[in-house]
Amino acid sequence: IKAKFRCFLKIIGIDFKAKAKFHGRLYTSSLGCSYEVELTVPSAVYMFCFKPNIICCAKIDKEKVH
Repeated sequence: IKAKFRCFLKIIGIDFKAKAKFHGRLYTSSLGCSYEVELTVPSAVYMFCFKPNIICCAKIDKEKVH
């Protein structure tokens, strides 16, 4: 990744995990046993799971990442 800015999100809790499910630009995370969170990711932002509990967002423009 040739991104200049990165932002890491650490998920803390029992059985909270980030699963990298992408449906187009829709990102899905599994929180707990039955609750899923869906986020729409802008096309200019690259998002991936660094570890099962850490999500990374990367972009060249700082304003788009934060």
